[in-house]
Amino acid sequence: MDYVHIPVIWDQPTASDFYAFAGAMQREPDRKTLLHCQVNYRASAFGFLYRVLYEDVSVAEAKADMNSVWQPNETWQKLIFGILEENGKSPHCDGCSWKVDD
Repeated sequence: MDYVHIPVIWDQPTASDFYAFAGAMQREPDRKTLLHCQVNYRASAFGFLYRVLYEDVSVAEAKADMNSVWQPNETWQKLIFGILEENGKSPHCDGCSWKVDD
């Protein structure tokens, strides 16, 4: 088992953080991977992006899975939207709401 630590500052995530994650995921794509972070918010957001951008999973499907863990706050939505945009993808889909529940 390999361990890859990608430190991500909770309230200051960057595109570089995500691309470091994506690079680690692509090292051995045929192996199973366990994603983990303290409460799984960072892992679920990065997993959402990876699935949409690299595994051609629909935004609706990946978002439903991410939402089973959490609804990204404004900081993380900004990161997600920016990375999707720079990769020519839209965060919007039928039935998708990005509103953060109170």
